[in-house]
Amino acid sequence: MRVRFLIEFFLYATQPAALAIERTKPLRIAYYFLLHIFVAFLMALVMTASITEVIRATSAKLQHLPAGVVAEKRGADLKITGLDQPLTLADGNFVVTIDTTRTVPARPTTTTVFISAEALEVAGVDGSAATERMAWVEGDDFVIQFDEVRNLLRDHESTAVTIVTLFVFGYLFVSSLIFSTLLIVVWSLFASVVYRLVYRQQLPVRDALAVHMVAISAPLFLWGLSVVTGFGSAPLVEVIAFVVYSILGLRSGVTPSPADIKK
Repeated sequence: MRVRFLIEFFLYATQPAALAIERTKPLRIAYYFLLHIFVAFLMALVMTASITEVIRATSAKLQHLPAGVVAEKRGADLKITGLDQPLTLADGNFVVTIDTTRTVPARPTTTTVFISAEALEVAGVDGSAATERMAWVEGDDFVIQFDEVRNLLRDHESTAVTIVTLFVFGYLFVSSLIFSTLLIVVWSLFASVVYRLVYRQQLPVRDALAVHMVAISAPLFLWGLSVVTGFGSAPLVEVIAFVVYSILGLRSGVTPSPADIKK
């Protein structure tokens, strides 16, 4: 099964004629899901080293916190005890300010993360205006004892890496699957209409879907490469590559036989 999938992946990613053949075949739903699992797995695997580094750095920083630090959220307010506040922690351009005593009225412009009694505010590393704000009133109540968190990370570092990596894998799989599905559906509808208006040919939406479910192979892989390399326009890369593969697949001429493609 794994070998067959890899052969099909290489085929769909490199030969537009193979995409055209899928117009006459059943929808490749199983391949479509395996494709997203495959790409998400590779991305999570590449990110494991960075995840490990972040967890180790977090564990090391927690070791420097004084004993007895507790964060308690009740209703709309967060209260942190065991720390002298306001407290500012800096790591290069990353600056965290903690003040649940309401001494600091607003997020300092030089702060990346501001933890106040009312909300969590996250800005760019340049200290620009806050890009995200989560008010504590929006979440459930909680109590975090940092002594327990520190000991947990210290004693179960590998487990924490595994859990975070699995979470990243799940997020990448679900998000890429949703985005790809929307892209395929919209582009299939568009292609069907264009074929009728421009080329005077019938292209049923079902046939367009069949082609595009495999045509997403190389574009999705390029999206994964863009994400792990930090390229900010990864979705744009996927869309452009998908459009190109769609055109090549749908306009590849006479549909060759499977035997011809294998050659």
